[in-house]
Amino acid sequence: MKVCAKCKVNKPKSEYHPRPSKKAGVRSRCKNCEKEDRELSSGDAKEYRDGRKEAKKEYDIEYRKKHKEKIAKAKKEEYSNNSDRYNEYRRQWAIANPENESAIRRNAAGKRKQSTSGGLTSTQLRAWAKSQIMDCYWCGKKKLMNYEIDHYEPLARGGEHSLDNLVISCPSCNRRKHSKDPYEFAMTKGKLF
Repeated sequence: MKVCAKCKVNKPKSEYHPRPSKKAGVRSRCKNCEKEDRELSSGDAKEYRDGRKEAKKEYDIEYRKKHKEKIAKAKKEEYSNNSDRYNEYRRQWAIANPENESAIRRNAAGKRKQSTSGGLTSTQLRAWAKSQIMDCYWCGKKKLMNYEIDHYEPLARGGEHSLDNLVISCPSCNRRKHSKDPYEFAMTKGKLF
């Protein structure tokens, strides 16, 4: 039997957590008192964290601004050390989100090559594609299931990555057109403007 240092109740040693370094071989407070203390301290900590959310948010923003290079270097190192894991995660995401993945890929090339400011987001590109009739602009194939978004005026010839410069194309026409002038390519398809 031992008296708890907190509640002052005499309890059997089985009501205490073991502590071999103590003379009695158990802690000075009973299990119930220790549990109450843990609950109180975790509640206080949560209250403290909740009260400091805004200050913490501002601190984090400032920290990221001051240590931009350090953070970028750490991220790069993390990725290079775990590239297989990140690549597998990316593959799984692409399988689970095929429509988003497709829009991101379609938009990526245009973003890289785009020389003007502004541009299209993946969401805008997806919405534009959904609003189009899925017929090839160049050869007229109807109801394409496998379509590509083509730049009417190629980016390589100074065309913009904007909704006004996009057309739906079948893969073969898009590959054949490549960076040709749209009028010349249309004439090869028997289309006159």
